[in-house]
Amino acid sequence: MINFTGQWKLGALDADKALNWFFNDCHNAGPELCAFYDSTPEAIGARLNKLYESTIRVPVAVRIEGSYGFVDYENLRGAIISSLYGPSHWPKLATALADLESGDGSGIWNISGVPLFECACNSSEYTFEKVLDGQQTYICNDAGIVPSSLEDAEKHWQESLEVSGWNSQFASAQISCSSWPEFQRNFFRGPISGNTSYPMLIIGNTADPVTSIQA
Repeated sequence: MINFTGQWKLGALDADKALNWFFNDCHNAGPELCAFYDSTPEAIGARLNKLYESTIRVPVAVRIEGSYGFVDYENLRGAIISSLYGPSHWPKLATALADLESGDGSGIWNISGVPLFECACNSSEYTFEKVLDGQQTYICNDAGIVPSSLEDAEKHWQESLEVSGWNSQFASAQISCSSWPEFQRNFFRGPISGNTSYPMLIIGNTADPVTSIQA
C-alpha cells in the first residue's frame, strides 16, 4: 500500500466516484429526504460547483458557541470528503450544503471538524472529542524518510494534485512528516514469497473516497 511510504497519492483516486453516488442518492431520495435535491444528479453537481466558486470569491463568516471563522473553499472540500466516508453522513451534508447556499455556514463548519479553541483539562465534556494527535505519529513512523526541502514539498503537492484534485486534503500528510525525527526503521518491506494453499480474495469498496483499492 503506497500510504505506508508516506506519499498518500492514490488514496483519493475514487473520491469523485463516491461524490457521484451522493448526487445520485440525493436525487433518488427526493426533496423530502434530501435538502440539496435537484431535478437531476448533474444539476446537484452544478449547484455544488457554484458553491465552490462562491466560497472562493467570498468565504462565509461563521460564529457558533465556542468557535468562529470562515467557511472557504478548503473548509467546504474538507466537509465533503469527510462526509463521503459513509452514506449515513449524507443527509447532514445535504442540509449543510443547502444552508450554505442561503448564507449559513455553520453546518459545513461543524462537519469540517475545525479544532476547538479551548479544551479544559480533565473535563468530561470533551472525553470523546476527536483529535488527530495520534494520527501524525503512526503516519510518520510508518513512512520512510521524507525530504525536508521546500522544493520537495512543492513537487509532492503538484504530483498529488495530478492524481486527484481531492489530494489537496491529503498531500499535507507527507509534507507534515518532513520534520519528523529520523530513526532506524526496522519494519518489514519484503520480499514476500510463498505459495498459498488457496487463492487470495482481495476486497475493496466500490467507491472508497480515501483508500482506493489501487492504493
